[in-house]
Parts: sequence; C-alpha cells; structure tokens
Amino acid sequence: PGDTVVSTSASDSLPVDSSTSSSRHCPGVYEHLDVKLLPRLYLLMQTNNASESGQVHANVRQRWLAGEATVREGMQAAADCAKQGRAALEAQDMVMFAQLMNDNFDARRAMFGDTALGARNLSMIEVARSVGAGATFSGSGGCIVALCPLGEDQEQGLQLAARAAGLQCDLVKAAGVGQGLQLVARAAGLQCDLVKAVESP
Repeated sequence: PGDTVVSTSASDSLPVDSSTSSSRHCPGVYEHLDVKLLPRLYLLMQTNNASESGQVHANVRQRWLAGEATVREGMQAAADCAKQGRAALEAQDMVMFAQLMNDNFDARRAMFGDTALGARNLSMIEVARSVGAGATFSGSGGCIVALCPLGEDQEQGLQLAARAAGLQCDLVKAAGVGQGLQLVARAAGLQCDLVKAVESP
C-alpha cells in the first residue's frame, strides 16, 4: 500500500538469513500502519561509511541455534520494542517512542558488540543522544534515524551537533519507492539519477 509504515513483531522462530529473507517468509507478524502516525524523524549519515548488513548479521543465526542467551534476550527485547512502539505511535507518545528507539539500539549493541557495529556508526548514535534525541540504526550502519521528542529547539540542537561532527542531517519525509531508493543510495555514497528516454534525432 502507498502511505503506510510496516510494524514488525518477531516471533519465537529462529532468525532467517538476511541475504535471502523477505516479509513473505520471514518469521514474525507484519502489519501496515498509517504513515501519518510517524513523528518528525531525522536521518544522520556519513556518506563514506555504509556497512553491509550481511557482515553485521553474519553469525546471529548460528548463535541463536547455539542457544546463546545474549542473542535470545536481544531478539525478545527488539520484539518488545516493536510492540510497545506501535502503541506509542498510536497514542502519539513521542517521548516513549524515542526511548524505545534507544532501547532497540541498546539491544542490538548487546547482541553484536561494538566491534561489529563500528566506532564511526556508534559515534553517530552518541551525537544524537548528546542532545537527548532517541536514535537507532536505520539499517546496519552508515546512517541512523533520530527523533527529537521535545520539539523544534531540540531539532535545531541535533542539526548543530551533527554539523559539528561532520554529519549530514536531513529531515525524513514519507517517500515513494523512487525517493526511498535515492535516500538509500545517498547513505551508501552512491549517485542515483533518473534516466529519461531521449528521442533519436
């Protein structure tokens, strides 16, 4: 559907290989929510620091199968954040939603460790948190998404802090597929241009 955001709640099934999975056969519950529920979000990025998701997630399945408590607890914490996040969005409780963004990131950090996440990625989280914003990865590195629940002054503080750290800081807008591709490409340090057909002379 067009103007929707997807809410995902993980099930107790074991993780699926991220390189081959899709919402059609990933374990979990996927629900579409009204995109109008989303708050003002900012994307902070270092255009030369994209990470490959497969590398970050490479051994999670094996650790899950081995029964590692850190991974099991981290996955459950992420699922709880998703459920609570939906409730916070529906109640428009952005202070709670920002806290859940932080909780989600902390669960990921506990599972993967600082070495896998990377010092430069972690520094972007620290920049956002330095002004009291909620922050988590938008994917697996290269950029983060941040929420300033206290409003305009906090948003200005985030922009100033990002600029001082040499980061690009853009307001996220609900986008169609083409606009979404452009954002992803920019975060990966890639040029993304629309090709127009030209009539032969």
